Amino acid sequence: MKAVVATLGVARSNLLEQLRRPKRPQRGTYRRAEDEVVLAEIRAITDARPTYCYRRVTALLSRVRRDAGVPQINHKRIFRLMRLSSMLLQPHTGRRPIRAHEGSVVAAVSNQRWASDGLEIPCWNGEVVRIAFAIDTHDREIMTCFATHGGDISGALKRSSLNP
Repeated sequence: MKAVVATLGVARSNLLEQLRRPKRPQRGTYRRAEDEVVLAEIRAITDARPTYCYRRVTALLSRVRRDAGVPQINHKRIFRLMRLSSMLLQPHTGRRPIRAHEGSVVAAVSNQRWASDGLEIPCWNGEVVRIAFAIDTHDREIMTCFATHGGDISGALKRSSLNP
C-alpha cells in the first residue's frame, strides 16, 4: 500500500477512505415528468423543418410557448431531448470530404489520349505571358506548346499549333 500511495502521490488515509466507500449505482439518463409533452412539440417543429438545428428549434418553440403564455424551455433541455431521440443534425466541421481519385489518366499506349493545360506568368512590367501545351498521357511527352504576351490564347491559335 505504501508503494502505491507514494507512486500516486496521495495520502494513505484518502486511499483507504475511497476503498471502504460503497460504490454508487450508475445513474440513468435524466428525465423530467413533462418531457414527453415537450418532445411532441419538438417533433411538430422538426417534422415541418427537418434541417433545423436544436438552437433554431429552441427559438421557434420559445416563440410558440411565449405566445401561448407557457414558460419557455432552456436550450440545453431541448438539446438533451433531441439527442436522446436521435433528432440532432450532424455537426458541421467546415471541411469537405476528400474526393477519391479512383480514375486512371494514363493511357495504355502512346497517341491514344492527350491532355492540355495553360498557365499565366505575370511580369514586373505589368504584362502577362500565357503558355499553353498539349501532353500525351502515356509517355508524358509534350507534343506542342506556345506562348503569347498581351492577349488571350484563342482557339484558332491552339488549333494552328497542333496542326503545323
